[in-house]
Amino acid sequence: MIGRRGPLRASLLLWAGRAAFDQGRKRWARLSPDEQRELRRLLTDSRGRPSNLSQTDQQELKRMLRKFGGREGEPPPVAPSPEVE
Repeated sequence: MIGRRGPLRASLLLWAGRAAFDQGRKRWARLSPDEQRELRRLLTDSRGRPSNLSQTDQQELKRMLRKFGGREGEPPPVAPSPEVE
């Protein structure tokens, strides 16, 4: 039994990696080229810590990640309209 676990685990790992890659590619395509460029910039500038970004950049990063991570078939989030007084 021990001999069969290794190849089975490896094939499951490869399958999971491929599924994650395909999902990431589909989600990346949801963003326009300008949004892709901006997301790359924000992620680079943050160096893995959102606190390294300004408040405005943090909000923009959250908006893009919501659009990137939304479920398939779900419309992208709509920006709130400014309140009229």
